[in-house]
Amino acid sequence: MDKKTGTTNDIVIGAASGYSWEDIEAWAMSLIMSGFEGIRALILYDGHEHNESIADLLRSNGFRVIRRGRSDGVYNGRFADIASVLSELEEPTRYAVVTDVRDVYFQSDPAAWLENNLTKPLLAVSEGVRYSDEPWNRDNLRNGFPDHAARILPKTVCNVGVIAGDVQVVADVCLAISMFAKSSGFDVADQSAYNLILDIEPYRSIVQIAQSEDGFGCQAGTMADPGNILQSVLLEPQPALDSEGVKTASGKLYPIVHQYDRVSEWDRALRRLLEPQILRSYLTYLESTAGSGTVSSRAGSVSRRHSDTGKPMVSLVCPTYQRSSFLREAIRYFFAQNYDGGLEMVILDDSPEPDHGLTDPKYVEMGIRYYHMPLKRLTMGTKMNLLMQLAQGDILVQYDDDDYYAPNYVERMVEFLGDADFLTLSGWFVYSMEHRSLFYWRADITSPEHFIVEPTGPIRSVSTLDWDPSWTNGNTWGYGFSYVWRKSVFSTVAMPDIPDDGLCWDYDFYLRLERAGLETVCKPDTEGIVLHILHPQSSVCQVPQWILPEFLTQKLFSGFRGIKERDSPQLAE
Repeated sequence: MDKKTGTTNDIVIGAASGYSWEDIEAWAMSLIMSGFEGIRALILYDGHEHNESIADLLRSNGFRVIRRGRSDGVYNGRFADIASVLSELEEPTRYAVVTDVRDVYFQSDPAAWLENNLTKPLLAVSEGVRYSDEPWNRDNLRNGFPDHAARILPKTVCNVGVIAGDVQVVADVCLAISMFAKSSGFDVADQSAYNLILDIEPYRSIVQIAQSEDGFGCQAGTMADPGNILQSVLLEPQPALDSEGVKTASGKLYPIVHQYDRVSEWDRALRRLLEPQILRSYLTYLESTAGSGTVSSRAGSVSRRHSDTGKPMVSLVCPTYQRSSFLREAIRYFFAQNYDGGLEMVILDDSPEPDHGLTDPKYVEMGIRYYHMPLKRLTMGTKMNLLMQLAQGDILVQYDDDDYYAPNYVERMVEFLGDADFLTLSGWFVYSMEHRSLFYWRADITSPEHFIVEPTGPIRSVSTLDWDPSWTNGNTWGYGFSYVWRKSVFSTVAMPDIPDDGLCWDYDFYLRLERAGLETVCKPDTEGIVLHILHPQSSVCQVPQWILPEFLTQKLFSGFRGIKERDSPQLAE
């Protein structure tokens, strides 16, 4: 108890060596969602190229990050560092919970369980099997401490991946684990060292063994892993997953699920629950790193050119990944827009390295906000959800980095939208870079003959006489390059990380809008306000009805000069 504030501090701490953000994400995000309000701490060892960004994301979401050099043996060595951190805490701290990181998921506040159930200074978590009955643990014990194996083999295994209790007791146990494990001469002796310590006084007298049915920690590696489970030797009933999470056989929700990723159904279900928190955490990170050199953004400083016209503020939202040349062309098209209302371009780039040309703060004053998220390859659903929240406009315009948008594109699309909630084009021009050919496709109608135009390969003519007429619905409403919608729909309709039923993000988004009763409209482009580009990196094909003379490309789209990935045009000024 902190006498000054009347509050109690607890700490959850782990260590990560060489882990990517994807390895850490579930541990960190589930801990936030668990309701735990104490100190969230991670020891981060050198060894991963994105450690700086990982540390920034964690700090922006309230984590305490302790940096260390490269570990010379994280299995045995991390416990000495954890002991050091726990022993040097400046604030009064009651409980410590030490866990693995890559495979630990928090379902509820572990400190609340300890407050209601801890009866001794130290809590160890049973794996539900004896050493003598489980091959990995048995071999690990014999490799680490062969002279003491006979003493421990009849005992129940406790997993070193979850340790809890009074903070100083836990600190001392962690130090002892490190010292014992290193003395063994075996690289992975932490678990066997821990179990040997628990069988030695005074620790044997002060430890409380949490069985699986006590409902503190689930050890899925022995209790539920389909590839490892030994049902005939389990000492307790198996845990199970229901709509609320992983529970004991008697229905108690575990605060901690260890090795959840060993059970594919659990992995999918638990990660799906994290999607809202992941989005919130990414948004916090992107906003907090604004102006730091990796992100060009300053809230409130976005250019609102000609905002006194009374027209709505428009945000062009541009997801991108490792296409610098395309992106520079897209920026050139943005600068050429003649829309006389407020206008900005919001770019979210999840490439491993930032586009350094866009990190110059001058682009903020020019209406461009560039966000770099290097930690993992994001799904389009996640990208679009983030872009919708980062955008400041009243109207959002999907702005693909690899299409040509004419100077009057924004102006005309806002007019087409009118009072509706959502707009897409039902007909558009297509240019194939492979074939240097121009096409037109009315996606809302079916002609007797269409052409299949893929990013690479020959153009094929096909008859549509036996095609299902309903195919036009998905084509008309399912091409996101021309989506325009009001930001206000976000409060009603958000995009999932990965759409159900195998749908693409764009068509799934439209269907959600339709089901929500929002007004959706479509218009054909008969003027040449956008040119949909097919290039070798494109992920979709087009099925137009008409092949047009190639000379019309420059006549209709005079600002389009073609894109070659080997080119590196300078950013427009």
